[in-house]
Amino acid sequence: MMTAAEPFMASQSRAVLRLVIADRGRLFRESLAEVLTAPGLVELLATDGDDPESLERLAQQRPDLMLISTEQADETLLTRLR
Repeated sequence: MMTAAEPFMASQSRAVLRLVIADRGRLFRESLAEVLTAPGLVELLATDGDDPESLERLAQQRPDLMLISTEQADETLLTRLR
C-alpha cells in the first residue's frame, strides 16, 4: 500500500518544506514538530514562543512556512512578518 507521501516523493527529488512553529506551549510545539517531521518531508528550522521577540527570531530563519499561534500576536506584527 502506498502512503500519501510516496507519490510526492517519487515525483519530486525529495523536496522539503522549511518550517518554524510559534506557540507558547512547549509540549504542543514539540509534539507537532515530531508529527510533521516524521515522514521526512518537513525540515524543522526552529520552534519558539509566540511573543513578538520570538516571532522576529523565527522570521529570521526565512522559512517556507510559519505556524503561528495568533492568540497573542497583534495585527501589526503579523503584517510585518508577511
